[in-house]
Amino acid sequence: MSNTYSNGKVLLPIHKNASTWLRNMLNQILGEPDRQNAKERWKASYYNTQTVIVFVRNPWDRVLSGYLYTKKHWSQEKEYGPFPDYSIYLQEIEKMGIGKAPWQSFQRQYDYIDMPIADLFFFGHYENLYDDFTRLCEKMEVKPPDSKIFQYYHNRNGNTSRDGTGGPTGYRDYYTDETKKIIERIYQKDIEKFEYSF
Repeated sequence: MSNTYSNGKVLLPIHKNASTWLRNMLNQILGEPDRQNAKERWKASYYNTQTVIVFVRNPWDRVLSGYLYTKKHWSQEKEYGPFPDYSIYLQEIEKMGIGKAPWQSFQRQYDYIDMPIADLFFFGHYENLYDDFTRLCEKMEVKPPDSKIFQYYHNRNGNTSRDGTGGPTGYRDYYTDETKKIIERIYQKDIEKFEYSF
C-alpha cells in the first residue's frame, strides 16, 4: 500500500526493493504517513506523478532475494516437503505466467510504474540506496538520517545485503546461463525500462 506523507509526497513501495526500510526512514524524517482517506489520496497522487517516490532493483537480484526469503520461511514448514532449487523454481514461475506468480516478489516492477520515469518526483535505485536516499532527502529539503542507519541495511560499498544475495553483484553466483535467460524473458520490460543488465 502506498504511503502519503504530510508534505504531499507518496512512497510507492515495491516488494523486495527495501520498501520496509524506506518506509521506516521516511517515517522518521517526515512523521507517520496520513492514513486517513488513504485510497483517495493515492488515487489523486497517481494522476500527479510529481509527488511519487519509487526505488527499483536489478531483476536478477530482486527475484533471487524473493526466492531466498520464501525458502527461508518455507524451511520452517517441513510438512510441505523440500523446497525446490532455484532453477526449478524459476521454470515454474515462467510456466505460471507473471500475472499468476503467487508472491509479490515476482511481479514485474514495470507493472507498478506504468508512468514515465521523468514525471516522478524521485526515481532511485536499490543498488545506490545510500546515495539515492540522501539525494531524495536533499530534494525534499530535509536532513538525512545518520549514515550508520543506512549501513545496517546496505553498506555504502554495496558488499553486503541483509537478504543474503551478497549485495548488488553477488547474485551472479546463483545463476546459470539457463536461469539468467529465464529472468531475461520474464522481466524483459523491467530490464529495458530501467536499463538493467546482468
